[in-house]
Amino acid sequence: MYGPALEFEEIGEEVKDEVRRQVIDKIVERVRGKLKARDEREDDPFWGRGNQEHLRRAAERLDSGEGVEHGLIEEE
Repeated sequence: MYGPALEFEEIGEEVKDEVRRQVIDKIVERVRGKLKARDEREDDPFWGRGNQEHLRRAAERLDSGEGVEHGLIEEE
């Protein structure tokens, strides 16, 4: 799990604890970043549940040949 040196206790417990702490800190940092990104997306109407459901249905209609593809709307 921790590599050969850690498995055979060639490294002291203090070093093992420090390595574990660093790994846990990195994991926590990544999770916090993902949660922040998710929270920011939830505030954006594009990512709202209703709009995503609408887009999913529209994509299904297009894939089945029933939908109508419109051009992009360009803002001036």
